[in-house]
Amino acid sequence: MHSQELHHAKEEKDSGNYLILLVDDNISNLKVLSLMLANKGYQVKQVISGIEALDFIDKQSPDIILLDILMPDIDGYEICTILKENPLTHSIPVIFVSSLANPSEKVKAFESGGVDYICKPFYLTEVLARVETHLQLGLLQKKLQSKNEQLLLSASLLSQSLEQEQIISQTKSSFVSSALHEFCATLTTIQSAAELLGYYEWTKEEKVEQLQQIQTEVSKTTLLMEDVSFLSSINANRLEINSTEFDVLGFCCQLLCQIQIDLDKNYNHTLQTSFSVPSENISIHNPHQLSSLPSAIVRMAKKLFSLIVCNLIINASICSPKGSNIDCQFIIHDGHIDIVVSDRGSGIDKDDLKNLFSAFNSGKNTDMLSGNVLALSIVKNCVDLHKGEISVKNRLNVGTEFTVTLPTE
Repeated sequence: MHSQELHHAKEEKDSGNYLILLVDDNISNLKVLSLMLANKGYQVKQVISGIEALDFIDKQSPDIILLDILMPDIDGYEICTILKENPLTHSIPVIFVSSLANPSEKVKAFESGGVDYICKPFYLTEVLARVETHLQLGLLQKKLQSKNEQLLLSASLLSQSLEQEQIISQTKSSFVSSALHEFCATLTTIQSAAELLGYYEWTKEEKVEQLQQIQTEVSKTTLLMEDVSFLSSINANRLEINSTEFDVLGFCCQLLCQIQIDLDKNYNHTLQTSFSVPSENISIHNPHQLSSLPSAIVRMAKKLFSLIVCNLIINASICSPKGSNIDCQFIIHDGHIDIVVSDRGSGIDKDDLKNLFSAFNSGKNTDMLSGNVLALSIVKNCVDLHKGEISVKNRLNVGTEFTVTLPTE
């Protein structure tokens, strides 16, 4: 150990902060050692037996122990062995102070866990020098252990960060691959329909049907591009979130009317909606079919709210058999709003639950190419941006219920 490191350690802890335990059945030795160490500013505790020493250590841990070997109840070797076998006391340095000068006794002392050995009669300056040295070595050892623990923690955090980066990289790669697959599938359908128009003689009705198919695929591709762009903006932190006050009931009615038109066109589903304000005893069923409605003013990110509602219903429509109903509830509370959307599908397979909100994830109960494969990923990202919560109630062979809770203040 470098002398400069010992000097720095000595400066960091004053001698008055050290507690030294003296264990010896010779009262004279105890008095001499205690007086010398106390004059140097150390706190000193004296005991005359091994049992007393162990009892004291159970209550208070000393910084160093000066231990005699030959004592009437428990000898120094056994005391040191007991201390070294205890995780709470194994790091306390023990210096043996004994009249036994035989080399085999010294070896036995070190084998039992001692850090040093001083023969009686001793020189006070030698005892003091060895005590100071081992106290400073102990302090440096504790600092080294602390630094090692910090390094291990840093290494663990770095490893976790690298693993997370690898997961993110794999996710991005999978995302790009899936997006390309979707684009290619749609473009193949468009190309096939266009080629058929050129190769065969079609009636007017058949041409219109082929053109409608092309328009449908173009719309799907446009929507997919918008969704991919949206998720990319979120991941790059480029999306601006602006909260505004608006009438959520009136806004929902307009939004649901448009969604119902799309459902009629693409899925043949019927929305069964309800709107309630429990604190005011307001409960309205199918509000988008009514001409006059009360107002319900909230402060939220309007765009995120719209995307959450639309994509929850889109997901429900993909999972539900054609012609079935989709339930959508809006419940306004003080400070938050609940959006509950239920489908009539077969539920979610347990193997799909862990990746439920991953982009391009397609469960076993849906056809990936039948709808928006980014719907739930968009919902989850929007809910997180709005500092809300989302939960899933899975009912196999009955359907799935998604509940989104968003703050409104």
